[in-house]
Amino acid sequence: MKKFTTLTVAITLSLITVACGESGVDGLEAEACAHMTDDLTTAITAGGSEAEATDTNPSDWLHKRVDLTLADDGNGGFWGFVTYEATEETEYMFFTGSQVTLQIDGLNPEETNEVSACTEVTSSLAFDLTRGDHVVFVSAPVQTISVVAEEVRGHHSHSDHEH
Repeated sequence: MKKFTTLTVAITLSLITVACGESGVDGLEAEACAHMTDDLTTAITAGGSEAEATDTNPSDWLHKRVDLTLADDGNGGFWGFVTYEATEETEYMFFTGSQVTLQIDGLNPEETNEVSACTEVTSSLAFDLTRGDHVVFVSAPVQTISVVAEEVRGHHSHSDHEH
């Protein structure tokens, strides 16, 4: 009976780990897919310039989809600025639901990849961020875009949310 209980606990922990994205980038993609379809969202209207970047806080992004409304750029596209507070100095992955250009502090992503884990997420953009506030610039061909941000390394607790 003890072996059965140990095996059951081990399998359960494995499933929780995979479901909550702790098993690497593939797990983060599954996490992003889950958050992109969750009802937990934050709606933010992005500022029209870097100086007018809309202030956000970690609770706006934590385990949620963020729907950003962008301003008309006057050239048939849309753009906007928001702040993002990195709670740890580590790599962060930003998952998008449509084609976007995303820069943080004026820098392009370290890496950009297509995501095939689900249809709701189209790409992932990796940024190495220092702890603290950063300015995020987004441009897109549509006015409202969806983004999920996930911490790749370091402390990443999923004890306060469900899927």
